[in-house]
Amino acid sequence: MASRFLLLYASQTGQAEAIAKEEIFEQAESHGLSPAIHCLSQTDKKFDVDKEKVVVFVASTTGDGDPPDTAQKFWRRLKKKTLSRDHLKHLKYSVLGLGDSNYTNFCNFSKNLNRRLLELGATPFYPVDYADDAIGLERVVEPWIDGLWNAVRKVLGLQPEGGAVQKDSTSAKPPPAKKAPTAKSKASTTIAAPEKGKTPRSSNSKDPQSVIAQLNPAARSKTSKQNGTTVGNKERSSSTSSSSPQQREKQKRGSAATLATNSSPLANRKDEKDERRVVAKAMTTQKEKEEEKDLTEVENVRRLMESLCCSDTGMSRQTLNLPPLPNEPLEIRFLPGNSSVKLSHFREASWYPSSATSVFMAKITSAKVLSRHDAVKKALEFELDLSESDHVQYEPGDAFSIICQNSDREVNWLIERLDLTDVAHKEAKINVKASAATRDLSHLPETWTPYGWLKYCCDIRGVPKKMFLRKLAESTSNAKEKRRILELCSRQGANDYSSLIRESSVNVLDILEAFPSCMPSLQTLLNGLLRLQPRSYSVSSSRLVNESSVRFVFNVVKLPQKMNFPSRRGVCTGWLNSITESFQIPFGESSDVKPDVDVKIPIFFRVNNRFKLPEAVKTPIIMVGPGTGVAPFIGFLEHRKQQRLAAKMTGMRLRFGEMLLFFGCRHKERDFLYRKDLEGFLSDRILSQLCVCFSRDEGQKEGAPKYVQHYMKQKGKEIADLIVNGDASIFVCGDARNMAKEVMATFSDILQEHSGKSADEASTLLKSMRDEKRYCEDVWT
Repeated sequence: MASRFLLLYASQTGQAEAIAKEEIFEQAESHGLSPAIHCLSQTDKKFDVDKEKVVVFVASTTGDGDPPDTAQKFWRRLKKKTLSRDHLKHLKYSVLGLGDSNYTNFCNFSKNLNRRLLELGATPFYPVDYADDAIGLERVVEPWIDGLWNAVRKVLGLQPEGGAVQKDSTSAKPPPAKKAPTAKSKASTTIAAPEKGKTPRSSNSKDPQSVIAQLNPAARSKTSKQNGTTVGNKERSSSTSSSSPQQREKQKRGSAATLATNSSPLANRKDEKDERRVVAKAMTTQKEKEEEKDLTEVENVRRLMESLCCSDTGMSRQTLNLPPLPNEPLEIRFLPGNSSVKLSHFREASWYPSSATSVFMAKITSAKVLSRHDAVKKALEFELDLSESDHVQYEPGDAFSIICQNSDREVNWLIERLDLTDVAHKEAKINVKASAATRDLSHLPETWTPYGWLKYCCDIRGVPKKMFLRKLAESTSNAKEKRRILELCSRQGANDYSSLIRESSVNVLDILEAFPSCMPSLQTLLNGLLRLQPRSYSVSSSRLVNESSVRFVFNVVKLPQKMNFPSRRGVCTGWLNSITESFQIPFGESSDVKPDVDVKIPIFFRVNNRFKLPEAVKTPIIMVGPGTGVAPFIGFLEHRKQQRLAAKMTGMRLRFGEMLLFFGCRHKERDFLYRKDLEGFLSDRILSQLCVCFSRDEGQKEGAPKYVQHYMKQKGKEIADLIVNGDASIFVCGDARNMAKEVMATFSDILQEHSGKSADEASTLLKSMRDEKRYCEDVWT
């Protein structure tokens, strides 16, 4: 077939698959093209790239710049050293890479794939490009797909659409997003502006950036400086001077309290009464801060709701360029009686690309609070019993995943909102249409209940893609609401989508709250929602201490309020916190008594993530792990302690390398995680140096380091010597968005200052260390 080409995707969480299937495959027919689409995992079963002429790859990157698990087999074959330089000289290709620039190896697999294809003689027929999830995949994906169609038609020898002469695309970037549609088609649907008198309400709409400034502290600071306001001192510009009755009352109370304090004749006395007054005032101040935070949160919700629901005056008059209306590959048929499907059946049948073991149930044998009640974040340490799995052989640095579930409150709200209460627990069967796109729906059991699918299978907190919004608009009866949803998924509404939905993490629950007449069917929801992904955690223990258990630590994530929903907890961390509240060991207390409860969670261990202790115990180790990033290093230290004990008992004379740990938290007395353990490792000389800094403690000595990178610079000479002369290994665990990048830059600065290397030489050395697995990261956003 002259219009055929091969469309391949490599996906870890479903992003690449959704783009390949819903935004390329489904649009192709309207452009006169007939792609065959497959996952890279199907190599040799469904396709052979050696026999193809034109291939389009859509590929994501996972881990430390690794291929997705589904691409491992394909990648191993493509990397064979026996392949000649002209092995793929017949192949014309292009690659759309998906990644996140918060991680060091941005789009690393896509870049390596492109490089290897070139090495094997393949020729790009359309520019390779890389989409960044940190700023919005759609900014690259949409214009790249716009330019793809004529490029494919040209390489297949077909006439360009519209008969225009197609320029050579091998040296040009994909065309920019079209500002206006050129033709009506499934791939480029247009909708005219409302008739006069039917324009959506817009007089009170807010600038989307101002809403983001309220929701994002960093953006708020930047916006405040630009507007000449000082948020920290609570100064307001004239445009924000109005306040609610609650705010005015709070301000009156604050003014009265200030006046009373300043006019008191006892203000300067250092006696017991004064101390009590200071404590009382501090408590009042803290309460007022909390009240102010609550009021600010309510105001944020109001502004976000208003901006989300209201059109910009200019946009409300435009003809919209819309994504195609997606197909619905599945249908639902209700069966008589209630469901006989058990949750255990779903778990046993679940398969995850990253799993190294089968899913099994692990009993929670301990839940210990590691942070004080007034810490900013609540940290919990769990211990799990692994005795029900006979094949777990984990090492320090390994990670495992928890198969979590959505909250009952949100699932029940969704069921009630969509009028599914009467059928929520009725057995239903999914039928996948034979003619539909080959989207992977294996995460949905063929027979279950609406409640089961929504609670355990679907990510109801996920940010909806534009294609899903397009479908939701078709389920909206109010004309103004439908128009606004169409604007948000249109090319003209790209900025609103980015700021009001993607950056604000607005999900389908928020959309349904904001647009009351939007009433999608159950099958529309199941078609549009992605799989609820398992959550991964690094182990904070060594199997040498206890073979049948594993420990891990996490912060209970608290998310800002959106719409009229109260503040939410993280999907997994909130669930883990709620199921253990009755037997959590309070901060500062210890207990060897196991709780008399039988709470189990489904887990599986992940494929080796290369975050491993060096085999040679003489290798010096530099560990950087602020906050919960310290978790894997507790496992490292436990393991090294057991190795030392074993060597001593057997009379072996081994030289153990130095172990330096850089740890940081906000307050020494509130959230210094594993303090006693770390001080014990230090006194036992397992840990050579413990470098701890506190970013929020008052009264610290002038010049005391606030963050781990500051402490690293103080130890710069020693660090440089360990790296250059001691062949040290570096391990970094924690936040990818800021910390990991700054730590990498700090290592570069240290090498330049203390080893005489240029910036390029330092960068080259760190890159080679990464390639040799001597610079390892376990980071997340």
